Amino acid sequence: EAMAPPRRPNTRVRRAAARVLAAVAVAAVGCVVVARCSGWQPPTFAPSCLAGDAAGRPRGGGSERGAGAALRPEASARAAVGFGQPQVSTGGVELGQQGRAAGDTPAEAEWAALPVADVSVEEDGPVDIQIWKPFRMTFSRPQSDTVERFYEKVAARRSGSSPNKRNKGNRRDELGRPTGFAQAIDEPIVVQLLDADDAPLSAGLALCAAFALGQAAVLAIGAQRFRVRVNKPRVVEIRCEGRPLVGLPLIPVVQESCFCDPEAVRWEWQREVDGTIVSRERRYIPTEADIGSPLKVVARPPLIGDEAEAKLAGVDEDASAALFKFEFEVDRGPWDVACSRARSAELQSLREAWLLGTPSPPSPPRMSSSSAAQGVAAERGRGTEVLRVVSYNVLADTYRHSWLDIFPYCNPAFYRPELRLQHARFELANYDADILCLQEIDRRWFENYWNLHFGYDGYIGHYTEKVGQKSTEGCALFVRKDAFEVIEFRDVHLSSKPRAVRADGFVVEAALEELMERQPNLKDLWDRLGTIGQLGLLRSRTDTTRVVLVVNTHLYFAEMARHVKVLQAALILEEANAMLEKATKTLGVRPSMLLCGDLNSEMSTAAVQFLLDGSLSSAHPDWVLGSMFKWGRDTDKADAREMEEALASARPGGPLSQLARTTSAESSSGTIYSTQEDVAYRLRRVQRIQRCLATLDKGGNPSANPARHPARGSADAVAAAYQNSRGKSLEVALRTALVSGETYKTSPVIAAAQLVLDAEFANAELDVSLSEIMPLKRSTLEKATVAATAFAKQCEREMEALVEEQKKVRPFGLPSPSSSSSGSSSSSSAPRSDEWEEDGMMAALGGLGIALRHPFKFKSAYKAVPAFTNFVAGYVATLDWILFDERGLERVGSAKLPGRDIVEKHIALPSREFPSDHLLLAADLAWTTPSSSSSSQPRGEKMDA
Repeated sequence: EAMAPPRRPNTRVRRAAARVLAAVAVAAVGCVVVARCSGWQPPTFAPSCLAGDAAGRPRGGGSERGAGAALRPEASARAAVGFGQPQVSTGGVELGQQGRAAGDTPAEAEWAALPVADVSVEEDGPVDIQIWKPFRMTFSRPQSDTVERFYEKVAARRSGSSPNKRNKGNRRDELGRPTGFAQAIDEPIVVQLLDADDAPLSAGLALCAAFALGQAAVLAIGAQRFRVRVNKPRVVEIRCEGRPLVGLPLIPVVQESCFCDPEAVRWEWQREVDGTIVSRERRYIPTEADIGSPLKVVARPPLIGDEAEAKLAGVDEDASAALFKFEFEVDRGPWDVACSRARSAELQSLREAWLLGTPSPPSPPRMSSSSAAQGVAAERGRGTEVLRVVSYNVLADTYRHSWLDIFPYCNPAFYRPELRLQHARFELANYDADILCLQEIDRRWFENYWNLHFGYDGYIGHYTEKVGQKSTEGCALFVRKDAFEVIEFRDVHLSSKPRAVRADGFVVEAALEELMERQPNLKDLWDRLGTIGQLGLLRSRTDTTRVVLVVNTHLYFAEMARHVKVLQAALILEEANAMLEKATKTLGVRPSMLLCGDLNSEMSTAAVQFLLDGSLSSAHPDWVLGSMFKWGRDTDKADAREMEEALASARPGGPLSQLARTTSAESSSGTIYSTQEDVAYRLRRVQRIQRCLATLDKGGNPSANPARHPARGSADAVAAAYQNSRGKSLEVALRTALVSGETYKTSPVIAAAQLVLDAEFANAELDVSLSEIMPLKRSTLEKATVAATAFAKQCEREMEALVEEQKKVRPFGLPSPSSSSSGSSSSSSAPRSDEWEEDGMMAALGGLGIALRHPFKFKSAYKAVPAFTNFVAGYVATLDWILFDERGLERVGSAKLPGRDIVEKHIALPSREFPSDHLLLAADLAWTTPSSSSSSQPRGEKMDA
């Protein structure tokens, strides 16, 4: 401007100069951004929306929007006080800076009384301007636009020459004149941005500099003047998960905010019926007085300065606040969930009895027993610290779309997340655990619910999501902060193992890599798995010599993939052992070991036997069974598709030979599978027969032996299904069920057809035609059951023969037994026999399996194996475990599980009283004398081949 000629330049020259000035302003802003990324602190005159905090993060709150707030130069000293401070100044003098409020001078009072033009300037966004009164105007311009271009746009919009595309039908005032964006005005509109001294800003100045640098104080549009307010703090959206129930806490979360710290917002809880404010805290626990009334919660930006300054900033305006209304009225809370009150009380009694009856060296205990028990324990010098651990598969909400098929007996109202989460939260709170190992935790619910609630209860949480593009659930490990210091959290992603670059000593990974080369199906399956493990190294706050390594995991679910579960458990233990050895050297004490989770494995499976026994033979039957497993083969939906295709080409009313041929043990090339594949095919048929019997039998159990499985109700079920076909032919009735997406797990008609098909294949003498299926005769079903029983026994004999063959294969690297008389020697590369005595992980490949050994001495926290931990219609099993290393911990007590009579009240799990299809496990464990790294003794056991 100093070099500008006295006379006004022509339009072309003037616009070129404006572009140059805009480019200079944008370049300056870019320099500030680059400087911030390099760690350089910007000067005080830089836009605060482009400045970072001490850690180099952009200022702002909630979402990525509003990564900062604009400050006037004289307000930069206050930038470090808040998180995204807004611009609140009057005519160049900061309010409160000289101890004055709005109205101290006539000029300040006049400026404060002006209507507001709200401007939002973000680091990577446009300049948004909103005017609400006396007329409405909103529009958005790029930051690189010049002030002159801004004038032209506002004038055109105000004069009506630039119609508002988003509001073509403008409102009219009381005289019938158009109002809003496009009010027709004859006289030209003069638009100006004025600074604190009422001087107009340079026409070539970039909008980013005009607003973000705080130069614009007043916007004048014709005769109307507006007070410019840059980056007003706003709470845009809040949510609160959970149904309002008496006694159960509610904690809202800020989903999106602009120019304010979401952790510092002000909360207000109200009853919607009478508008009574019941709380101004973030967490609210509904009371009996709230019953029958909906609740609503309001979030307002934090206060800024004094009352006058906060008023100018607009933090108390309704437009700055966010409102959330609950869908349901407040209802009475549950008296009990999953018998958790009684179970936790009984566990507490066991704990107190143990404390009162066991002597120990003096040190202050940390526990949640009654004050009387604590007093007696203190008098007797009780000091053994007791820790409580809980393991719980809470049932991930991400799978809710399939629950109508999996849990058809459960009322969908009971598994709505806002109710089910509250019930699970209530159940967990009753146990007051020190360590919580949770499985099937949704990412959304961890962020918006679990971590919030347990954070208020004094826990620190760690979440690990399963690997995979479609996965949105994982495991969560919560640790009570006043009980343990977290030394390290570590995630184990099993799909990434074996690693391309593997550290020395990871023998399980090496053996797995070799096994994958022999079994392509295993390699294909392994790459698809998203299984993870969590490791948490914790140190007691009452005694630093007490350290525990906690493992939390959820192993692969497929029943026949038992070899996968063994390998996953071994890989997690190998990682845990490496972490434990490092901690022993660093801390000077050997940590104890805890393993919790849903292992999807029963007591008789290889995975659990490996964990409890410390070793596993490479000839275990589960290695043979697992080698027959292939990804995506023989699911109920695949079988239904095969049946539908076969029926489309079969002769109506004819025998089932067409279906039998399409599902026989012949490959597409006509060659017969190997003996191993043939046995695998037969085993899958046995499992399918059991499922069909369970579908036909009301209340049946597919895990039961077919020979003992009753056939009651099956004929009636099929007859009813046939009647629902409204007189259509038998073939049409079956096809209709198949086309509608039903399978033998959900449709009695399909189950009857599949059962007879599998039974006929098992017994060639059983010749059954399609006309005999619907309605199914009891005599036919009895024939099928007898045939299935004989078929199952035949499969068992064939499996035993394969296992015997596997036993003849000696694992490579395993030392020869001293009693061997065969004269055969071990491989020249085999390790010395004394190397098997080392305290570490061992693995040796042999045939279809791997001989494994681990150095831990695990025991179950439950003295007797529970009858079940997973109970759904058609499947009952013990899949969940809490295991501890007896060298550092000892069993105090475990929470008794509900009996079958209780869970069957509502058929199965989940139900009204049980929020998950799994039962919660809880146990108290006590520290034993800590062993130093030098006193750690090896197991001294050879691995049995």
